[in-house]
Amino acid sequence: MEQRTLPRKQLIFYPAVYKKGSKKILGRVVDITTEGMRILSETPMATGTSHKLRMRLPRYLPETEKVTFTADAVWSGSDVNPDYQCTGLRITDISERDVRRIEYLIGRSSFQN
Repeated sequence: MEQRTLPRKQLIFYPAVYKKGSKKILGRVVDITTEGMRILSETPMATGTSHKLRMRLPRYLPETEKVTFTADAVWSGSDVNPDYQCTGLRITDISERDVRRIEYLIGRSSFQN
């Protein structure tokens, strides 16, 4: 059953997502809304788990190079390329300022349908 309230937007580049406090890339954002995202990674994330994450933003965005948030892994599965896994994340905790940054990112860096 579809639970998404906003259509995800595909980005023209794939921002890196990290566990908060880590320098190792967890995965890359494939599509995004202010409520969640799909990331592509080499290893799957267990569904039902919660993660403190940060996403690196392009330098042209004002005032910051990252967004921090907490998200739950709600689904996980194989990508079309069998070397990669996709995970659907639902954002559960994020500041209003970072929501506006995601909105700006979508407006400036997504394919327009």
